[in-house]
Amino acid sequence: MNVGLLFLRLVVGALFLGHGSRKLFGWFDGPGIHDTGERFDQHGYRPGIAFATGVGLAEAVAGVLFVVGVFTPLAAALLVAVMVVAIGTVHAPRGIWNDDGGYEFHALVIAAAGTLAFTGPGSLSIGDGTSGAGWGFAALLAGVALGLVTLAFRRPAAAPVDDDQPELDLTLRMEEDPEPERAPTRDSTDIENERAEETWVDEERRA
Repeated sequence: MNVGLLFLRLVVGALFLGHGSRKLFGWFDGPGIHDTGERFDQHGYRPGIAFATGVGLAEAVAGVLFVVGVFTPLAAALLVAVMVVAIGTVHAPRGIWNDDGGYEFHALVIAAAGTLAFTGPGSLSIGDGTSGAGWGFAALLAGVALGLVTLAFRRPAAAPVDDDQPELDLTLRMEEDPEPERAPTRDSTDIENERAEETWVDEERRA
């Protein structure tokens, strides 16, 4: 059992330590704090960099705590909060399955983090073995509460500029049946000038 808990802690902790580092520092080909902040801005969290920093720190700190096996209920609460924010912001309307952009992955993370809060880190850790039903439920409730509070700070994103509309109008105009071209009108002066030019050409040929 302790080996299994160690395996779970190392996998979840290392992945989220890397995940947070991608947001904060751009490591592992991550977007970095500025690009991540812009994404949070687009989703209605302003200032975006502040929210991006908070989420990145939550992921990285939780990862470290899981890896070393200390304060696992706190680590679980942090990851649960991040997952609640992700679900409420993006994935809930898309259903559960990951193929459809749903929250299947996030539910698994909540289950894994909650499990470690209930069981504790195991003996192969430097923690004090804090575990039990009370700690597990407390971690889940605290994580959900923190996630909901974060969602409450979300503001409607600014209406995107419809850059396609001019192109659409142009396309419609191009598809309309063009108006038949009318032959240019010719007055008597034009006709007389043309005849004079033809006569002059004929005289030049005969000369």
